[in-house]
Amino acid sequence: MGQFGIKNQRQVREEYERAFNLFYLSMHLPKKGRLSSKSDENLDFTRITNIAIYDINQNSTSYLFSESSDTSVVTDLIYEVGYNDNSRRMTFNKENSLITNNRNIDERSPFDKLIVCQLFEDTEKQKIWSFTKKGEHQTLIAEIDHQTHWRLDVYNQKIITFKRSVEHVEFNDYDI
Repeated sequence: MGQFGIKNQRQVREEYERAFNLFYLSMHLPKKGRLSSKSDENLDFTRITNIAIYDINQNSTSYLFSESSDTSVVTDLIYEVGYNDNSRRMTFNKENSLITNNRNIDERSPFDKLIVCQLFEDTEKQKIWSFTKKGEHQTLIAEIDHQTHWRLDVYNQKIITFKRSVEHVEFNDYDI
């Protein structure tokens, strides 16, 4: 799972996106048996259900998803933050094994894109979404099953999915 995922046992997750002056804060479900309490100590920090976005310039808050679900978790939140002249790579909010083909990139500004993976625990399906960094223009990129893997191909600006079997590999790619 990714940096925001259920395998990650971190506490409250927060990030600043400095180019757009945004503050991202993870939202969580209450621990089992504590549905009536909303205090931080009663939240299950291993299950990120939504991301709140605070626009510091506009003094406004929005959310990636209109409703949080108790059967889905956000497993990854990936976005570009800059360009590294020395390594000729785009830099991202966090190092992530899902980011690939990020060598010898021509210098450019970071894209105004968030890539978000949402895992539906009841079906073991994943949805890969694209948003602007402010959480607008939600676009479903791909819906995949639990046996399908994905990567963010920086050079080609695509999401690549692949599913292995004994005899072959099924690839698909999607523009971001």
